[in-house]
Amino acid sequence: MISGLMQNGMERQAVDMFREMILAGFTMDQFTFGSVWTACGSLLALGEGKQIHAYVIRTDHKDNVFVGSALVDMHSKCKSIKSSETVFERMTQKNVVS
Repeated sequence: MISGLMQNGMERQAVDMFREMILAGFTMDQFTFGSVWTACGSLLALGEGKQIHAYVIRTDHKDNVFVGSALVDMHSKCKSIKSSETVFERMTQKNVVS
């Protein structure tokens, strides 16, 4: 759902759908986080992105390379370069995309 909204230029709706899905008890995965952080980056919604980051930490997805790369990208798009560097440095798994 979130990816489909993103692909159709509906970033705000994608972020809102993410919140609704959490409230409804859906389980999220690394692909969901990647899509919603792409939406946050497009909206320059750093605050919402950070809230999602807190959720990722609580649900123990933080050590996934895809999640880490998406978080670095979101911070960069929101012009928070120092935070982006910090996230990158703290990533336990990195690849060429990171």
